[in-house]
Amino acid sequence: MIGLKERVEYIILGVAATIFTLYHAILTHLVISENRDEALSFLFVLGVEAAAFVPLGIGMYFLMRISRSDPYFFTTFSGVNIFKHIVLALGVFTIHAVWQQFVNSYFFESKFTFTMVVHDFVVFSKMRFMVYVTVVGLFAGLLKLRKRQQMQLKNAALSLELQKAKMREIELKMNPEIIYPNLNFIKTKTIDKPEEASQMVILMAGFLRKLVDTIDEEKLKLSDEISLFKLYTDVCRLKLQRYIDVTATYDPKYAHTKVPSFLLLVPIIEELLFGAYKQLAHDFSGFGLLAKFDSDNQIQIQIQCNGLSKAKECASMLKKDVHLIESQQMMNELEYDEHYELVAAAKKQTLILSITVTKQNVDYV
Repeated sequence: MIGLKERVEYIILGVAATIFTLYHAILTHLVISENRDEALSFLFVLGVEAAAFVPLGIGMYFLMRISRSDPYFFTTFSGVNIFKHIVLALGVFTIHAVWQQFVNSYFFESKFTFTMVVHDFVVFSKMRFMVYVTVVGLFAGLLKLRKRQQMQLKNAALSLELQKAKMREIELKMNPEIIYPNLNFIKTKTIDKPEEASQMVILMAGFLRKLVDTIDEEKLKLSDEISLFKLYTDVCRLKLQRYIDVTATYDPKYAHTKVPSFLLLVPIIEELLFGAYKQLAHDFSGFGLLAKFDSDNQIQIQIQCNGLSKAKECASMLKKDVHLIESQQMMNELEYDEHYELVAAAKKQTLILSITVTKQNVDYV
């Protein structure tokens, strides 16, 4: 089966061959009519010229094959390429002149001589050169069109991948582990402590409203991330039923810088404070958010869980936890996957959960 690309090339060859053959047939028919007593039909002359066209057609087909294997031969203007074109054109013209006189001697009973070959080469070289330049120009145009189409396809594929990445990030932001546990808290408290259930509804409404308002953005400004972080810590205070200290440390000049979302760490925080590791976090005293912009051109968002006497044990267990592993895998599938890194570490009585992203994937405003 011949693909669309090959069909276009064959159409170009066919059009060029038809124009050349018709032009040559008309010219030959006029010459013969003026120099011979007997009239020859135009169809007969056209058939002879079609046979005479064979070497030139082979040469044009050879050009088509070159355009596939070495497109720069047609699209790059250089002395080497010009020399190659001249040599190739002269070779094709010489073969065609010899073949043309052979065909003429066979069909028109003319003498086949070297002088006639030279005469044919000189007289029709200009026309052949015009055909050659036309064919080369057509192939060059076709190659540029094909390159543009390939770029459009590449850009369309990239756009599709970016859209998929964005959807992945949106899905991650709406992670059920953020919403369902709090809905369960509301359900549990509705009968015994309806005021706490009502308070949770209000807090969750504010948190989700902020989340929905920014969900179309691939990354939030640092100031928006801090606002969302504080809303989330209010939810944690209510669930823990005690006061927890919350701080945010950052350089104000980066307030409008796009940063990775701390929400990527929320499933891990939920597991630490309210899930499988809550016994290790019983002495948890508060959160700290630290935004670091270091000399290595990296942005790092740290969520510090303070007051943990077993911080090192928590960090060791979280490194193997399925939530951290799955979160890392999800980030690897996002738009900037190769530049994301999620780490759990401990420093004294502080568990540090961090997301690091390189500067080139962050937009400074």
